[in-house]
Amino acid sequence: MLKSEYNSSPARFAVRTRMVHSTNMHILYICQYFPPEMGAPAARAYEFSRRWVGAGHRVTILCGIPNHPTGEVYPGYTKQWRRKETIDGIEVHRMWVH
Repeated sequence: MLKSEYNSSPARFAVRTRMVHSTNMHILYICQYFPPEMGAPAARAYEFSRRWVGAGHRVTILCGIPNHPTGEVYPGYTKQWRRKETIDGIEVHRMWVH
C-alpha cells in the first residue's frame, strides 16, 4: 500500500511517497528441491521460507517428491502422486516432476 504525505519543503506541495506495510503476504515459492533433500537449493528454499514465516507471512511451497541425489523416492513418500505437509509453519505441496 502506498501512502502519500505532503511535506513542508521549499518545493511547496511536494509529495513524498513511502511504503506502508499494513498486511502480510501469501508467498508461493516454486522449487525443485525442498528438505528432506540435501543441497544448497533445498536449504536456501527452506531458510527463506522459515524467515518469511517468522516475519508473519504465509508461505506455500510447491516442489517435487523428494528423490535427490539418488533418484530414488525417499521412504514415506512412495506410492503418492502428491502430498501436503507442514514443516515449521511452511505449507508444503509435493508433486511428481517429470
